[in-house]
Amino acid sequence: MGQAPSIADLAKQHKEDADYLDQITKRLKETVGQEVTDFHAGTQKFYADQNLDFSIISTGYQMDFKQESDFSLGKITDMINGIAGVLFGHDPNKKMPPGGPSQPSVDSLNAIAPLAGFETLAIQAGISIINSVLALFSTSTSQTYNKSEIRKELAPGLMIHMYSTNQIFKSETAFTNQSIFTTGFSFDIVFSKAQRVLLDDIAFLSSMEAGIKELLDTWRLANTQYAKLSIDFDVSQEKKDAARKAVNDLLLQINEVRKQIHESSTKTINQFLL
Repeated sequence: MGQAPSIADLAKQHKEDADYLDQITKRLKETVGQEVTDFHAGTQKFYADQNLDFSIISTGYQMDFKQESDFSLGKITDMINGIAGVLFGHDPNKKMPPGGPSQPSVDSLNAIAPLAGFETLAIQAGISIINSVLALFSTSTSQTYNKSEIRKELAPGLMIHMYSTNQIFKSETAFTNQSIFTTGFSFDIVFSKAQRVLLDDIAFLSSMEAGIKELLDTWRLANTQYAKLSIDFDVSQEKKDAARKAVNDLLLQINEVRKQIHESSTKTINQFLL
């Protein structure tokens, strides 16, 4: 069976779809503009309140549009892998993926170079954080504007601060009358030398273990929402299928983070024993 055309493909083919997509984009930017400004200010306040030095390694904003039959983490996963390739690749000439993340300075890359051993865990943790937000959004029956703010560790001293928004739009004529799911991610990737000193490798891994419980709580909530969604006759089968996939993907991702925490813990313990 052939793959359904994406939002971008349909917008290129049909002027009415393109015009509607422009309207949505403009409306979203107007809605989230001040919220995103407040979010970035909140990142700085997070460190100021704790008297911690900090350096913003990269900042950016990603907006994604999908039809209810087109839920996928592929684009977001590619973006996170691209960012990690720059942060941990020790190559100042390597560029961030297009469409959002700012390029880190050479000094910033040198500062986080010692964290290279946590690269795989940082990637999986980043994906799981975004996955948890999407799982909640995709299982919600609300047609209203949803938002979420998360500030989580990726490696000792390295954090992702993320502000997420989600809204569903539906036109009587555009995009064959399918609902359009819009998701925006504004983020700051920040490193603090003082936080790195305060949080040694073992303490960081213990913190990540505690984070697994939070992710599982999110998965349980998303699964409960999906159970209600699945018996709602007003919800399309496409949305139900996408929601089920989001919930299943989150659980798989949580297990992957668990695996990486275990491997990192083993390496850390072995280093102390040598």
